[in-house]
Amino acid sequence: MKRLLALLMALALLPCAGFAEEEVFAVEEEFAFTEEEPVAILAEETVEALEEYILPEEETMSVEELQPEEAIEELEEPVEPEEVCIEESLEEVQASGTWGTCRWEIDDDGVLTIHAGTGADTNGRCPWERYTEEITAVVAAEKIILPADVSRLFCDCGSMTTMDVSGFNTGSVENMFAMFAWCISLTTLDVSGFDTGYVIDMYSMFAHCSSLAALDLSGFDTGSVESMHTMFYECSSLTALNLSGFDTSGADMAWMFDRCNRLASVTLGSGFSFKGDEGGVLTTLPARTMWTSGATGKMYTAEEIAENRSGIADTYTALDGIASGLWGTCLWEIDDDGVLTIHAGTGATNSRISPWDSYAEVITAVVATEEVVLPENASSLFCLFFGMTRSTNSEAAAFPWISQGLIPAVSQTWAKCSKTAVR
Repeated sequence: MKRLLALLMALALLPCAGFAEEEVFAVEEEFAFTEEEPVAILAEETVEALEEYILPEEETMSVEELQPEEAIEELEEPVEPEEVCIEESLEEVQASGTWGTCRWEIDDDGVLTIHAGTGADTNGRCPWERYTEEITAVVAAEKIILPADVSRLFCDCGSMTTMDVSGFNTGSVENMFAMFAWCISLTTLDVSGFDTGYVIDMYSMFAHCSSLAALDLSGFDTGSVESMHTMFYECSSLTALNLSGFDTSGADMAWMFDRCNRLASVTLGSGFSFKGDEGGVLTTLPARTMWTSGATGKMYTAEEIAENRSGIADTYTALDGIASGLWGTCLWEIDDDGVLTIHAGTGATNSRISPWDSYAEVITAVVATEEVVLPENASSLFCLFFGMTRSTNSEAAAFPWISQGLIPAVSQTWAKCSKTAVR
């Protein structure tokens, strides 16, 4: 390349070199040239040199060869396939956004997918609160680090039936207030992987999850929790709870199990106490039924368990049926068909409110074939049993108050039992 440039420069300088006709270059004798010889020789060398650097005609490539016709046409009339794909994907997404560094989207089926990242404090407002009614499921299987405050994170997702929160890292969470509250269609929830060691607030955490059938919270560390107020309030389909790892010391537990009317099995650990620091009972298991202790085999009322069995590891099983309890020393129970059965014993004075008063509308029959000794005042014992159609040997045979002359109580015993046929 250097040789070529030198030759070209020499050619450019020749016309203005100003050689005289008689002027002769003499370097050595054999290299003496006249004015006509150098130009011819240099030109000849230049041509040879240029021929070495110029591509043969057959090796040169046109623009058309370098850019195929199809590519040229594509550049002249560009298409936008990527834009079309984006439009199609947007049609499948109802909503999307970011929560902290986590990207989230809700598809046309209502599935909320949360992607990996670190969430931001909710401060009582979930990032997708405008779409809670459309959400049918949650998928959070990627690694998601939850912030300190996740209060109301999924609150009011009333159409949501399933959740996968296996990717949640809850090690830094302090506030779980109403985290799943009012998820009324949620049927299953696995939170067994939650680290709750720093959680302070579990107020109404699962409240109104009325379709949830079971919860295994045995792995929960509640040593720092200060509020479990209404934690399971109105979980009306909940049949089993495992709270064997709970430490309730110092926690507010008011109405913790209220309206859990189908709760049939509860496992408690030695750290679970129904009493507060001052010794008063803060909450009880649902009082609608008698509970059988797995440890002793005996039956207890909810009040007896709270008062006398706090801090004792045990599993309690409810009697089958709608409700059960004690009336004086008489066990009573209402089965799923609404039949009230009163077992042998001595009843307690009513003060115009029967022990089964809360279930009066569902009772369809009374069976009291065992010997039941009524108290002096049995007024309103079966008052307002609008649905009851029959009683079996109740007044004539089993209840001995008539033979004892305790007739004054009878006048109100069957009041407003309009469908009853007493036999």
